[in-house]
Amino acid sequence: TLTGHGGKVLAARFLGSIHRLASGSNDRTVKVWDVRAGSCVRTFMAGSSCNDIVSADDADCLASGHFDRKVRIWDARVSGQAQNEIVVGGRVTSIDMPLDKTSLVCCTKDHTLEVIDLRKSCVVHVFRDDCFKVATDQTRCAYSNDGAYVGVGSSDGSVLAWNVKSGRLEANSKEHNDPVISCNWTGGQLVSGDKNKQCVLWSEI
Repeated sequence: TLTGHGGKVLAARFLGSIHRLASGSNDRTVKVWDVRAGSCVRTFMAGSSCNDIVSADDADCLASGHFDRKVRIWDARVSGQAQNEIVVGGRVTSIDMPLDKTSLVCCTKDHTLEVIDLRKSCVVHVFRDDCFKVATDQTRCAYSNDGAYVGVGSSDGSVLAWNVKSGRLEANSKEHNDPVISCNWTGGQLVSGDKNKQCVLWSEI
């Protein structure tokens, strides 16, 4: 058990190996842990509740999404301020990266998915639809395995997927009766989960 946050832990991801872990909390900090030693090796003062974390670029770089409408980039080896801050259109509920680590998608409470080009440090695509409404402060979005699509669930129980390159909404399907709060791709197929603990494995998305 790793203890040290002063509030609810909202995200945790391994950094490069099973021996290092990053976590984010509503205590407005991001922490890096040595799992074998069971100790915190770095604490970053983000200044805003952290809703999600991903490992960026390599094992020493991570990105975090925050309540203050910012995505922050950190160097896990160095204490201090974020290496970069990118402002998006709403409170960030989740973030995800494709395998090539050159971009990042974030889901925001203004009911959009925003794609950030990490090489340019700016938003390059904004995806929205009248049917897409973010259900919770922790609604999870995801890249497909090949990085070609981004998927997310909506408060009405539908699941949507956009083509990243064309910006076209490729799928808008409904199987859930409750708000969808999580999406992820596995083995080339999208899996979604709702607030009533139902999961759906999609074949047509």
